[in-house]
Amino acid sequence: MTSDLQQRAGALFDEARELAGLQDDPRDHYRASLKQLRASDSDAYDELVVYFREQLLPSIVNEGIDPLMAWRAYGLEIARRTHGGRTVSIDATGVAVPFEPNAPLDQLILHLPEKNNIRALLVGLPLQMSDAQRAAHDWLVAGKHKLPDEEQRSP
Repeated sequence: MTSDLQQRAGALFDEARELAGLQDDPRDHYRASLKQLRASDSDAYDELVVYFREQLLPSIVNEGIDPLMAWRAYGLEIARRTHGGRTVSIDATGVAVPFEPNAPLDQLILHLPEKNNIRALLVGLPLQMSDAQRAAHDWLVAGKHKLPDEEQRSP
């Protein structure tokens, strides 16, 4: 049953992704994050596997929840269980506000861990990143600490 449900949810996700014009598949990122969590907190991993089977897949297939939003919610659960902290939405101008579950898909969604020495966790990429969102991502998630102009001037 889970395999059939997973296939139907996957098809609905692919259709929604194509309609939205989303180039990258965020599920790959969520799977990698989940794999890292498995190594550090097997209980949280097990709980998220149950969430996947009992909440994520049925919400997409049986309840008609937008697959992109459902997967983003799953990514948020992974981030929250990986590190305590707060989650923000960053709009195209670079303004960050506390995350709301119905934030539009043009927002960059980051989970900011409480500990200062841990990089932000990516929860959701916008369909197309603005320069301000890319800068926030590069600085907070990727750890790039040079501004684009500085990189160009480097010998």
